[in-house]
Amino acid sequence: MNLFSFFLRSCHGLHALAVLLPLCLGSCVGARVKSGVTFRDPAFVQGALKGKTVAVTGVLVGPHITPPNRVQEAMILEDLEAQLKASPALGSVIGGKFFEQKVGKVWDRALWQKSGNLKLALTPAQKARVQSLGIHYFLVVTLPVNNTQERIDRHTFTHTNTTYDEKGNVETCDSTTTYTTQSMSFRRLVACHHLYDVATGLNVWRTYGEHVLYRMSERSSTSGYPEAPPFPAPPGESEVVKAISEKVLKLLK
Repeated sequence: MNLFSFFLRSCHGLHALAVLLPLCLGSCVGARVKSGVTFRDPAFVQGALKGKTVAVTGVLVGPHITPPNRVQEAMILEDLEAQLKASPALGSVIGGKFFEQKVGKVWDRALWQKSGNLKLALTPAQKARVQSLGIHYFLVVTLPVNNTQERIDRHTFTHTNTTYDEKGNVETCDSTTTYTTQSMSFRRLVACHHLYDVATGLNVWRTYGEHVLYRMSERSSTSGYPEAPPFPAPPGESEVVKAISEKVLKLLK
């Protein structure tokens, strides 16, 4: 069972609390991030990044995958820059926007789209600019999975109000049942972080991260299930990638 299926099932556990939520959740809710380091070059020892400069070099999507729009991609790059700067493991950081302005695109995107293999494709001029900026490592994020899904849930919540006399006997017992219809929009995303040594052109560190976030709108009634509200927009890619990055970049030491 993948994380998406598990999370859809686990949402049933939230039903008892759902009536306390507002009509539309502005923030995202999600399961725990599934992540880990999938490769580390033995020569890339702990502390290797101390005093080194890492450049954020872009976001690549897999074949047949819908890419993030420009706004979402820019937010992913900005978040990565901020998260790297907060890490005590490395020296300085060059953000994605600045890097593209000064150096440009450095990955063979056609090869990545065709085979899923990453390869640097720097021109001599780009190599000179990278050297002048003192960059030691490139960080790139790949998105092999980027799926959205919609779902409607219906559930009930019964509240019972009981009054007692002085002797503790029940005087009245009134129950009210609330019927709730929820429209949920999910995004499941897999993000892999790759760190490349500029000097050798080789991958020295790689991670895998998988996460699901959702947004929800709901309507409630005491006279039966109401019509489902419109589906909210699913969480943006940047929100999901940010949650993954927060987990995996802590492993970069």
